[in-house]
Amino acid sequence: MIAEFQTETTKKTNSIPGLKTLSYSKLSNFADSPKELWKYINKERTQTESMIRGNLVDCLLFTPELFDEQFYIIKDIDVKTKTGEVAKNKKATGEWKEYKKKKKAIAGDRMVIDEAMKQDADIEVLAIKNDKVIKANGLLEGGEYQKSIEFEYLNWTFRGKLDIYHSDKIVDLKRVANTDPKKLKWTILEMLYHIQAAVYQRGTNQIGKDYWLICIDAELDICVYKFTQETLEQGRYLLDSLVKKLNIEISICEFYATMNGPDYAENFWKSFWKKGRSYHQNNGIFII
Repeated sequence: MIAEFQTETTKKTNSIPGLKTLSYSKLSNFADSPKELWKYINKERTQTESMIRGNLVDCLLFTPELFDEQFYIIKDIDVKTKTGEVAKNKKATGEWKEYKKKKKAIAGDRMVIDEAMKQDADIEVLAIKNDKVIKANGLLEGGEYQKSIEFEYLNWTFRGKLDIYHSDKIVDLKRVANTDPKKLKWTILEMLYHIQAAVYQRGTNQIGKDYWLICIDAELDICVYKFTQETLEQGRYLLDSLVKKLNIEISICEFYATMNGPDYAENFWKSFWKKGRSYHQNNGIFII
């Protein structure tokens, strides 16, 4: 069930051809350029192995009761070469691919995983649950998991899904390449996770409360981050700036379309979606 939080009363909900709602993912792409946002909106959604692994860990950690509905485990089999030896890279063989194809047909809409991935995910979930810092700060226990939100803000409908919602804080789980704090601190800002925090806090009326990140890498090294109020405020500023840019584009288009007809609007947005990274720079100049 989607929880609705009205943060701003508006008479009109904005949209752009091809863009009906906003989210952190859409805004983080728009922060790069209109072109990147267009590519994100229109890209074909194909699940990579890392995406399936992330979904698997989320399921085991937050909603284990849904595992059988969402996943199908392929049991391991021995694949032999023509000489009768066990294949070293069996996943590259035609026999394994045919076996997996048959199992995918049985799985239906469920995500297909092998036993090794399930075992690795179980270990990762156990590491998160047993982490002393996570336990000491009550980041998992007592929270509402995978909470969907939908709300209106600055004339747009926003949507999102929170990993862990508490009445006094929000916690998000991130899988990262390296948990080295010297590097990860800048990665967090580069990935605009403080904009994600702004969206989630706006949508749950949690401005001024705590926002946490649980970061884990492939070696199961875990680092826990708590955003300062200054960082959260910066995220809200960037959120507002990006949304207001979109609203200005809409106003400009509507103003000139009233004088030039509907063809103007169509050409306006075609041109907008082609704009690259210089779009966000004054006079198109990057300062270093």
